[in-house]
Amino acid sequence: MTLTRAASATLTLVALAAVAACSTEPTYDAGELAAKVVAEQEEVTPDLEVVEGSCEEDVPLEVDEVIGCTVLIDGVEAPYDVTVTALEDETARYEISPARAIISVQAVVDALQAELEGQGVSGVEVDCGADAVRVEDPDTSFTCGLSLGGQTREATVTVQDLQGNVRYEF
Repeated sequence: MTLTRAASATLTLVALAAVAACSTEPTYDAGELAAKVVAEQEEVTPDLEVVEGSCEEDVPLEVDEVIGCTVLIDGVEAPYDVTVTALEDETARYEISPARAIISVQAVVDALQAELEGQGVSGVEVDCGADAVRVEDPDTSFTCGLSLGGQTREATVTVQDLQGNVRYEF
């Protein structure tokens, strides 16, 4: 089974670049850009607390340039890439995407329980750890403990891509 994030992590931002008073080189406001990244993460994971963000400053605004940003999600730092996709006059357009997969642990727990119930096994307790969110690279795995009636077993959860799609094996 594949678990997919609730929404695409792509957003076009307009009018963050401005021509500096002493220069013809376009610039951006790192704080304003960080706020856009935070807003994107909040939209994708409304059940998780997203408290702050930051972005690199003074990155040249050129098409295909990547600005590194981070957001803090329930106490876990998650990296984002903001890629400049177009520059027109005093406007820059960006695409925002996670640099690593951002996975809601509760969504994994719910999916595992639903899968087991679909197989006729109900009441299984699933423990994937104390963190509400995991930030992982694609093709990495983590385990979740399964327990029912004093018996325990593990499920291996493998991250498939940057969108947070996962598969699991019992």
